[in-house]
Amino acid sequence: CMLELKNVSYYYKSQKDKTILDHVSLVFQNYNLIDYLTPVENVKLGGKADAENLLAQMGIDELQRRRNVMQLSGGQQQRVAIARALASKAPILLADEPTGNLDEDTANEIISIFQQLAHEQGKCVIVVTHSKELAEQADVVLRLKKGKIADGIGANGGAAIATVAVEG
Repeated sequence: CMLELKNVSYYYKSQKDKTILDHVSLVFQNYNLIDYLTPVENVKLGGKADAENLLAQMGIDELQRRRNVMQLSGGQQQRVAIARALASKAPILLADEPTGNLDEDTANEIISIFQQLAHEQGKCVIVVTHSKELAEQADVVLRLKKGKIADGIGANGGAAIATVAVEG
């Protein structure tokens, strides 16, 4: 990931929060969708981007976009969560165990979406996971052990999926 990094530790809290909001969007393992809203309404909470278009890009069809988000499968809900994160237009997508609640086929589809976001749209995708299978598909892997970076492999200088594999 080629990003201009800034030390925000000396910023006032409001400046720090704004900087993070402008540069980082989040995808959670449990999706964190508002359960009484539709996918379109959930995505609109993430930013001003075209929610319909983002959901279409994630493979959510028009009928699915209109129903309650709780009527969608886990994989569809995760796609809605990714679309919501993309609505902010932040260059960094931070995903916490994004495939942890999904079956293997759906997990692979989500990984493909992250790869496309990194390689074709230039997003910096950072995935935190315990899954060795997911880590093997990343461009860069950093392993944490007892809260410290134990080792890192891979780096290509361009957009990448970086996986942080957590051990112990």
